[in-house]
Amino acid sequence: QFAAGVDPYGRQWAALKPYTLAKGRFPPPLTDTGAMRESVEVKPTPGAGIEVSMGVDYAAFHQTGTRDMAQRQIMPQSGGLPAAWSEAIGQAVRAATRKAVG
Repeated sequence: QFAAGVDPYGRQWAALKPYTLAKGRFPPPLTDTGAMRESVEVKPTPGAGIEVSMGVDYAAFHQTGTRDMAQRQIMPQSGGLPAAWSEAIGQAVRAATRKAVG
């Protein structure tokens, strides 16, 4: 998602504003330092679930947007699990199963 500049459902994030581009930033958004992307953590939870979190405080502002910042959704909200996420989870489960079985 970060490299492509899209939300979990494949919709393009809002473009960078002209003044942001004038400061030397270039698309896609949210990729300048890589800190947000690197902070993503996925952990298993009891009952065969998963927990996805981001370890940077400012992620919430991008997720929902603000009066001065366009929304650039990172985590799924309503709309169910995105197909790409479902496929990635399935691939990870299959790989882990193959590894465990030998």
